[in-house]
Amino acid sequence: MGIPEEKFSFAGYFAQILQTKEVMNAVDSGITEVLNLWGEGSTAKKFASKPAKWVVKKNFSNNTNGHEKNDHEKEELLSLLKHPDLLALISSTLPTIFNNISEIIHAMVVSLENNPEEKQLEMLSCFFSSFNTEKTAQTLTALARTLNSLHKNNPKLLADTIILKLRTFLEHTDFSEFKNAFDHSKEDIDSILKGANDLAFEFPAKLVTLLSFFPGVSNHLLFFLKDIIKRFNDLPADILADILMSFLKEMDGKTIGNFINNINEMIRQVHTGSALIGEAGVPQFSTELLRKSRIMIEKIDPVVMMKAGRAVLDGREVLQKTVQQIAGETPELLTGSLENLSAKKNSKIRLFKHKLETIEDLDEEDAAKALATGISKWNGYDFAEVVNATSNLLNLLNAHSPELLKKSIDEFTATIDIDEISESISWISGDVGSSLKPVIRATAPVLIKEIIGCLSPDGDENDDQIDEVREMLCQFITGREKQ
Repeated sequence: MGIPEEKFSFAGYFAQILQTKEVMNAVDSGITEVLNLWGEGSTAKKFASKPAKWVVKKNFSNNTNGHEKNDHEKEELLSLLKHPDLLALISSTLPTIFNNISEIIHAMVVSLENNPEEKQLEMLSCFFSSFNTEKTAQTLTALARTLNSLHKNNPKLLADTIILKLRTFLEHTDFSEFKNAFDHSKEDIDSILKGANDLAFEFPAKLVTLLSFFPGVSNHLLFFLKDIIKRFNDLPADILADILMSFLKEMDGKTIGNFINNINEMIRQVHTGSALIGEAGVPQFSTELLRKSRIMIEKIDPVVMMKAGRAVLDGREVLQKTVQQIAGETPELLTGSLENLSAKKNSKIRLFKHKLETIEDLDEEDAAKALATGISKWNGYDFAEVVNATSNLLNLLNAHSPELLKKSIDEFTATIDIDEISESISWISGDVGSSLKPVIRATAPVLIKEIIGCLSPDGDENDDQIDEVREMLCQFITGREKQ
């Protein structure tokens, strides 16, 4: 039952589609189901539907027009749908169909626009009311109920089906071609984006209007968040806590732990791999980061970058001053912020205290091992180098600008109110001294003893300075001038 290539007729082609076994079986099933529904509840209708169903079965099930045909003799529906002439016809017809649909929609919208407001409301209400949301909800519920029933026997029903199809899709998809197409489309995509920007700035008023949507959308989002949080806050405290605790209980702690393990392992693997593929002592990641950073720095205007940095600092300073000024105008807010500052410090102290207590609760051997491991990891060499570098910079500064540090100190001391400082130190030292007296009495002798021991003659280059200091202390204690 082939179709002549040179005399393709859509009507004849459609007639052949109607004679395929798939369509015939569908018609048979449909009419039979209608007859079954029609015959329910009535003996006479049920009796009359039997010959009708026989006729339908006779004509639509396994024969056409009284002539038997085997399945292999009937043209498959899929093979007919793949006919090149039909595909060509559909390709040429689809744009027209879409254009006609677009014209119909456009005519409807224009007609709606030209009607009075009352008529517009009536037409829109009629349009939206035509959607049967009840049936939609019932359909989705029935599907969910069916899926739940199927999952009782096969919990992986969808996975078994979808993964199989996904495997077929992946096996027959050459992603390298997609990658090549994407790579080769860079210039084309950039041209599209540039053209879109050109068009946007060609119509600046429209661009401004388009951008004006973003604040509105953000405001709606903020309103939604504000409203939902307010509704949570309006709940009784025990219900709100129960909701959050239920959410926390539903979270899979094992999965979260495994996720963190995998992230940590990935970081470790990248670090190890970077060290392996890089040169000795120079991980490859550091090399690539340095190379990329050098390219970026070459393109960055340092003057503009410094100005931008200062602008950010100025903006942050203005913001902090504004907040502090508002806090100063609101005593409750200022008091609360100071309380929070103390609470933050106290929290850090408590966490450190808890860490020390945790170490104390360990066995002596485990505690000693943990402390030894921690101390052994402390890099005293690098810390000493930092001290050396800082001293070197200070000496360099003193060599080139000896008056700069003195000037800064002079400005600092000139601004200080000596009387206020003296009064503060007097009562603070008295209170602190009396409170710390037991500690000082226990620790001061040990410290002084060690200091005196370090200042004893040792035959090195520091003996002259130590002798000078000892002489000055002796004169200060005895109150006698050097003879």
